[in-house]
Amino acid sequence: MIWLYLSWLVVLVGASIAYYHQNPNNLYSLKSEMRISNRMREKMGLMICYLVGRSLYKDSEPWTLNRLTLRLKCPMAGVERIVGFLEDGGLLAESNDTPAHYLPAKPFDTVTVLEVLNAVRRAGEDRNMEFQRLPKNEAVDGIFDVAEKAISQELDKVTMKDLVLKD
Repeated sequence: MIWLYLSWLVVLVGASIAYYHQNPNNLYSLKSEMRISNRMREKMGLMICYLVGRSLYKDSEPWTLNRLTLRLKCPMAGVERIVGFLEDGGLLAESNDTPAHYLPAKPFDTVTVLEVLNAVRRAGEDRNMEFQRLPKNEAVDGIFDVAEKAISQELDKVTMKDLVLKD
């Protein structure tokens, strides 16, 4: 009987190894929530919107979660999280097809790069952790305002359509 259990253990471990070898994007940390840096969130958000826009304007195959995961070379859980931020921000919508693919929720000729960055930067803020709740500090607020104005001046002029067609 012990040999039967041992045989099944070998089969199941081998199947797991084969699966994760063929699907490495399904591997993720055992922590309850994947941590993604702000810089990574911003780049992933822009890349996802860029790819969705490119498929729309250049008439190529639509992007599914699996295709995005393979293209970005990131774990599926991370890509899914960023796509969720973009959906919550009203920038992307999921189709009803099987498998579902992503479409712009509003025309990309009106969506600015700044809107995409803000959607992923502000994701996770809720009434318990609001930006406005932080105490005021003249020195810190001044630096923060300068940075925000610089970003706004440059990125509020560029739409996602401009970015896609630039390529």
